[in-house]
Amino acid sequence: MFLSTFSVVAVEMNRRPIFQSCAFALVGLIAAASAANASCTFSSGPGYRPEQNDSVTIELTCDMSGAKHFRNIPGQGYVMTGISVVSKPHNGVLKAWENRSWSYIPKALGSDSFSTKQCAIRNDSTSGCSVLHYNVTIQ
Repeated sequence: MFLSTFSVVAVEMNRRPIFQSCAFALVGLIAAASAANASCTFSSGPGYRPEQNDSVTIELTCDMSGAKHFRNIPGQGYVMTGISVVSKPHNGVLKAWENRSWSYIPKALGSDSFSTKQCAIRNDSTSGCSVLHYNVTIQ
């Protein structure tokens, strides 16, 4: 079993991290770094291994404020090298940031989905990219 670590980063105007919080994906994460960065919860989803170029599905529950500057790191020993949008949501707006995080803002209550491609290198120099499919429930 592989565990993913999810991080929430609130960013000042000059893009310096000012707050970071981590939790295991299997027990979920409430993304509440501050009132401005509330609130999505990862209710389920397996870990991923970029060096295996795998694909995983993650269940995500959000309120209408969405997720801002989320960083999904595969675990200890990895350094993220890139993120891109594979498929855009139909019921929201998704943006991949240069700091290898993403933001998702829903447009309406209901459901949505999107996918990101996240690349990383391990401490043993193996690297690759995983595709993460997010199924979103907006409450």
